[in-house]
Amino acid sequence: MSRVVPPDALTLHLEVSLACASDAVLSDLQHADRYGKHAALATLARHLAQRHSGFEITSVDPMPIDHASLF
Repeated sequence: MSRVVPPDALTLHLEVSLACASDAVLSDLQHADRYGKHAALATLARHLAQRHSGFEITSVDPMPIDHASLF
């Protein structure tokens, strides 16, 4: 399993995904209540996961299979 994305490519895709997030979710990140912030982070995480669910993450160097993470 290969899983490393060049940082510039990942940054660009995250910027586009954040730009497409609803204004309500982004403004809720500044919520005074920590539970409100947590809910906004969870919603934003779901949004990012949905936007990036079709990615095939590749690597130039083979990495050990027992280190299954994005980075």
